[in-house]
Amino acid sequence: MSFSYAQLLDFIEATGEGHLKSKQDFQNDASQNTFFWGKLFGGLGDKAFVNGGQNIRRPIMFKDNGSFSEYRTGQNRTYSDVNTMEKMTAYLRFADAHYTVRDQEALLNDGGGGDNEFQQFFDLKNQKEASAMTALWNGLEDQLFAEPDRDLMEGDGSTQISPYSLFTHFNEYTNGLYQNDPSGNTWTAKQGLDPTDTNMDSQYDIQRDTYASETIGSNDTILEGLDNIIDNTNFEQPSSYQQFFANPMMEKCFILTSTVGRTAIKFLNRTGQDTWERWGEAGIKDPTHSGIPIYRAKQMDTATVWDDGSSDNTTEALADNKGPRFLVVNGNYLSPVCHSERFFHMNGPLVHPNDPEAHVVRYVVWWNLIATSLRHHGLLSPSIDLYY
Repeated sequence: MSFSYAQLLDFIEATGEGHLKSKQDFQNDASQNTFFWGKLFGGLGDKAFVNGGQNIRRPIMFKDNGSFSEYRTGQNRTYSDVNTMEKMTAYLRFADAHYTVRDQEALLNDGGGGDNEFQQFFDLKNQKEASAMTALWNGLEDQLFAEPDRDLMEGDGSTQISPYSLFTHFNEYTNGLYQNDPSGNTWTAKQGLDPTDTNMDSQYDIQRDTYASETIGSNDTILEGLDNIIDNTNFEQPSSYQQFFANPMMEKCFILTSTVGRTAIKFLNRTGQDTWERWGEAGIKDPTHSGIPIYRAKQMDTATVWDDGSSDNTTEALADNKGPRFLVVNGNYLSPVCHSERFFHMNGPLVHPNDPEAHVVRYVVWWNLIATSLRHHGLLSPSIDLYY
């Protein structure tokens, strides 16, 4: 008995088969090296989802109400009612990836009917689905590392289409307001809040520090800079690397850098290993600092988000101060927030009335990158040309 591809998809969805679970018979070389979107999202539980509403709002207190005073017995006093809460506002953005299958693809390669026909359908679905899911994951990762663009990111969605990226907050501009973006704008607010507003009390920005030496033993290398950043961001430090993986809260803390940056960290540790630690080999597989893992984000090799000294942005290799940057991220205060009903949601199969033999299946994510606090994050940058 023959059946359509649409019927097959309905059957698989009804029996719970929504994602790849069988062994693949092909090699997927389309995926990226690392996926930090999932690392930021994981472990948050219900805090990672919203169910509805026009926007995402979060009250933040940047300073106390100033009510502390000294008094004596019987003293006449006056009291004030000061609201110190500010509300960040962000909006969901919509993304999808899809795959399309035509009846001819399945029926002309059905393997002889019966069970073989079903298996052919199932193998075809697996391959198509893997391609679409890889596209979705790659796309989310690219959004995470996109250059900030005010016209696309900051606003209610009437014309904006893109989520915030890491570099919306991790940049070297005053108050963290990105300048010279692709639309030619200088940002004046992030998540609806102006960091220069006195009500922010200079708290609506990340921590920053610099390094100025490649020389081991100097007091101004990457290592000392990371010391300062981690102290200023008040990261809880695990007592052991194993504890990092055992504690979901600690898994949210990590450091991102470019290929050159991770190589530099390995060199500094390797050169000084006879001073503070001994290894059985020269390779350093998983470098850490104060127990916080340091990951290579390949996107940082080519990200054009650093000031070139002439009213434009470029890569770290061509920046005004050349050298690797280090993003010290605490995912407990910065993470993707998704709509609970549109989280890798499978939509379809859809059949176009003008092409009834084509079946389209979409995978949908409604999300944005939300920062509930910025002072728990840091950026380490070179103050002179180094490593390039």
